[in-house]
Amino acid sequence: MLNNRKSEEGLAESGVFIIEDSKVMQRRYRYILEHNRIDICGLAGSGREAVLKFPHVRPEVLILDHELPDGTGLHIISALKSYHPEVAIIVISGSITAGLAQQYLANGVRRLISKPINESQLVVMVRDMMASRPPAGVAG
Repeated sequence: MLNNRKSEEGLAESGVFIIEDSKVMQRRYRYILEHNRIDICGLAGSGREAVLKFPHVRPEVLILDHELPDGTGLHIISALKSYHPEVAIIVISGSITAGLAQQYLANGVRRLISKPINESQLVVMVRDMMASRPPAGVAG
């Protein structure tokens, strides 16, 4: 959580990585989490941007929007997990069908949240996911 060095953009070395194409929603998620003392280690507005940034951080939790400008969250999960297979994933969307939910769960997604989000539910989920895994960078 908070105790990471911060970059010029105010991002931590480890924590939550947010992939959301809406800048408004990116800022909202970031505010909610940081207000609750949860570090943000990365922000991306597209799958391509996420794939470029993801190898350079230590994400513990990934918040992933389903609908991105260059595809869906489902299309980039395997690429992201190739860098950080242990990352816990939360998918947030207003358009998840039962079939799509099954595909996400089969690809290792731990939680699916419908929009609009419940802020306190998001904070609890992220904290639970962070607490249930070893700290980033600790070898087993």
